[in-house]
Amino acid sequence: MSEDVDVQVIVPDDTRKAIEFRVPDSAYRFVLLERAFAASAEGALDTYILLGPAPGENGAWTFYVGKVGTGTVAQRIASHLKDKSWWNRVLVILPGWNDAFTSASAGYLEGALYQHLSGFRFAVTQNNNTPADDTPTEREKSRLRRGVLPNVTVVLRLLGYDVTKGRVQIRADIPETVAVDMIAEAARPPSLAQEEAARPAPPAVSAPPFEQRRGRQSHWGKIAGMVARGYLSDGETLRGSSGVQAKVLANGNLIVNGQVCISPNRAWEVATNPLPGKTQNAWRWWHASRDGGWKSIHELRGDYEAKHPEDKGKF
Repeated sequence: MSEDVDVQVIVPDDTRKAIEFRVPDSAYRFVLLERAFAASAEGALDTYILLGPAPGENGAWTFYVGKVGTGTVAQRIASHLKDKSWWNRVLVILPGWNDAFTSASAGYLEGALYQHLSGFRFAVTQNNNTPADDTPTEREKSRLRRGVLPNVTVVLRLLGYDVTKGRVQIRADIPETVAVDMIAEAARPPSLAQEEAARPAPPAVSAPPFEQRRGRQSHWGKIAGMVARGYLSDGETLRGSSGVQAKVLANGNLIVNGQVCISPNRAWEVATNPLPGKTQNAWRWWHASRDGGWKSIHELRGDYEAKHPEDKGKF
């Protein structure tokens, strides 16, 4: 931000009550609750950010963006107290006293916040899916972005989070030591191992016509299972048909251009930035180095599924 921002911080005597951040000329309120008292959060159709422990020396910090679809913020937070152990505070974004979010505006804001936080260099997302709701009008979208996003950045800075912009973004289910290595590695220009650089890229592969796909086998194999059974290795480098590389993680994710992807298809999207509507069988597009050549992970998955049917539904 190019200008200083004056923020009023309301700190109640009772530690069980929320700390409120008030930004001049903002139509929104930002309240912070510690985990132990988060179930008392106010709000209905509102958006919130779960935040992990204050960043350590490596600067990495974790977040999860959510919204209330039905019920209240307190009810939603109560469910997170049961299924998410990593967070220790929640920042709730509330509309003005005489205003209210609609379901569509809360959904759009959820997606906008996710994209905004994902742009911070050391932000580690806990969202498994990318939230989005494109139904509000362009005017409403602009109002939400201008009124919330820069002010959330200010609040995060006050709380000690590194909001430096950058391209490195990783998932929080990766161990901290691995996360630090990934941040350092992604900061360097990408390079291929010498023996792989000498080999030609795998041939381009297109998805077969629809007529040929009818009646095709339904696959269930996952990257995590293939790593557990030795068909892929933790840290192994895959190559796409265009020559781009992806790093395999034991938990089944793939790293492409410093970004962790939860599926081969998502990894293909990050690698190619396809035009809207373009599709690709990513399992056929990604290849692993085998016996001096390249073998698609689709083929490796077929071998894995044939030999380990007991793994179906396990990973």
